[in-house]
Amino acid sequence: VKLPKQGILAELTASERVGVHRYTFSGKEMPHILIDVSSALGKNKAAEGEVHVYPEKNEVAGTIRTFGSFAGRYGGEEVYFTARFSQPFSNFGVWSGNQFFKNQAEVKGDQIGVDLGFRKDGASQLVGLRLGISYVSIENARANLEAEAASLSFDAVQQKASQAWEDKLSLIKIEGGTLDQQKIFYSALYRSMQMPTLF
Repeated sequence: VKLPKQGILAELTASERVGVHRYTFSGKEMPHILIDVSSALGKNKAAEGEVHVYPEKNEVAGTIRTFGSFAGRYGGEEVYFTARFSQPFSNFGVWSGNQFFKNQAEVKGDQIGVDLGFRKDGASQLVGLRLGISYVSIENARANLEAEAASLSFDAVQQKASQAWEDKLSLIKIEGGTLDQQKIFYSALYRSMQMPTLF
């Protein structure tokens, strides 16, 4: 996705338990990445979060309890994460609600997040992010990151993701109907697999 106003190209791909991001900044502004730990899809909510910044390792780790359409009926589900960046942080801070705490490395609360700044060198700059998740622990999130994406390039992860989708979508072959009907069928098949969850 190109964000022309911000001068950013955002590219995203994933393995089963790791999101892999690649951001190319134009060099006009200081690069920043915000992680809204409490963000939730749709009308769902998240709470009871905790986040830690580890500048010496270019990492951020934490946990949040999510209340989705399934887990919300049973007291929520705790999700742990570890995020590793390809560049060192030039500055960082955390927020809780409407309060921002510069150079603070951890925070707990229901509405929390992290602001990470990276050096501006005048030319376009690439910042990579790999974020592993786990329903067990931060250590397991880090282990998932290592096992699934630490040694692979962005393009290699993207190729594996494309092949995984191709494998799933090619399980069913249809004949007949119009081209529009075929598109509707495969779009519905894709949507039926949009939010897989591994426990």
